[in-house]
Amino acid sequence: MNKQLAESERNTAEFLNAVPVGVAVHNSVGKLIYLNQEAKRLLGDDIVPHSTEAELISAYKIYIADTDQAYPREELPLVYALRGEPVTVNNMMIKRNGVNIYLEVRSIPIFNSEQQITHALVVFEDISLRREAEQVLINYNEELGAKIDQRTQNLRQEIGKRQKIEEDLRENQARFNALSDAIPGIIFSCVINKKCRLIFEFVSREIEQIYEVSLADFVQDADYYMWAYMSPEDAMGYEQALMKSADTLEKFSYEWRITTPSGQQKWLQVNSQPQRRENGEVCWSGIILDISDRKRIEIALRQREIELRQANQQLKQLSRTDPLTQVANRGYFETYLQQQWQRSTREEYPLSVILLDVDYFKRYNDTYGHPAGDYCLKQIAQSLKKSVQRPADLVARYGGEEFVIILVNTDEKGAVHIAEKIRAEIQNLNIPHRASEVSDRVTVSIGIRTGIPTSKPQPDTLIKQADEALYTAKKQGRDRYIFAEFV
Repeated sequence: MNKQLAESERNTAEFLNAVPVGVAVHNSVGKLIYLNQEAKRLLGDDIVPHSTEAELISAYKIYIADTDQAYPREELPLVYALRGEPVTVNNMMIKRNGVNIYLEVRSIPIFNSEQQITHALVVFEDISLRREAEQVLINYNEELGAKIDQRTQNLRQEIGKRQKIEEDLRENQARFNALSDAIPGIIFSCVINKKCRLIFEFVSREIEQIYEVSLADFVQDADYYMWAYMSPEDAMGYEQALMKSADTLEKFSYEWRITTPSGQQKWLQVNSQPQRRENGEVCWSGIILDISDRKRIEIALRQREIELRQANQQLKQLSRTDPLTQVANRGYFETYLQQQWQRSTREEYPLSVILLDVDYFKRYNDTYGHPAGDYCLKQIAQSLKKSVQRPADLVARYGGEEFVIILVNTDEKGAVHIAEKIRAEIQNLNIPHRASEVSDRVTVSIGIRTGIPTSKPQPDTLIKQADEALYTAKKQGRDRYIFAEFV
């Protein structure tokens, strides 16, 4: 019987250290007698064992959340539990190393067989991240709830020495059951039998809330419910992770989806620690959490990041695009020219620039109106893009009716070929222009400049000489191209 008691206490300690919430146990006068690992992480390892209620309040400065007001002593969950009243609060806050830590606290009184309070169980969870997430996505503001049901064990009474041991077992079991029902998750202990089926030796009542199946039905055929409800996309990964944990005795952690009888899809997460028994079986003890809310928040945040990246890309594109013609604007052209100038200088290949102007465009606007002029520029811009199709080349609107083209790694012959192609494309547009002195259709004048850049001259010299060539083309009668030698 002593061995049973020791085994029970060891199992309880393993469960307590596996759960992701702080657990504190106080005696009937409020003195701290136990903290699990999560509680030590939240409160700090420097907490003094067997501290009294007053010492704990003084050490941790418990506040009403988001205020500097001390939490009223008479409202503390521990005080309620010592009076025999279970309570749950979510408005407590402590300050540690200058950081506000928000807590959700549940307290439960533990009674002996004579209905006397022997212990007070306090379960507290750090909800700081949840509060932050709720500020970002209010629509997903749901708090985890906990059902607290006390269960008692009907053990046969024995006489003599066995009576005290049985009483200790009942009290220990009552504490464990109250804890399992108070924690927001499924506490479990399971093994894989010789037929490779999952057998749950213990599972808390939260299984009914999460899986929407009765506790009795789940225990009777746990292997069926685990695999039947699981998403097929997650089943293989779950099995592989479980088998790896069985082989290595490493912690088993996994996230998967289930679909419940009501049609709800939920995300679950398991955290458990395996142990190999003397008979060779591997037993996992741990907790399964419903993380659906967290997953919805993660998905929403990822979607916001995608939308933000898309918006930034659109803004970037807009910042370097001419709104009328949808080719590059002058600002982006100058930046791109500087980049290609430096690259051409470094790799010593030719760089060509074509500068063109629509002949008698002011007269076109005066004759046909500005909307027609805008449409004319759009058509010409599309013709230029059609003529210049290499990814590294760039078509830009230089200003008004002027366009400029950068031709990367293009010599004189290649630049002239593109200029002739441009003139042919614009001629094919066949846009009427009765106010022109050179043709009854829209034409362009073109200046070309080619050379291998060096550190001197600078890119503005390249543009200047292309502009001079354009001026010469206009002076010689328009509707032509002029090539300027590199100086």
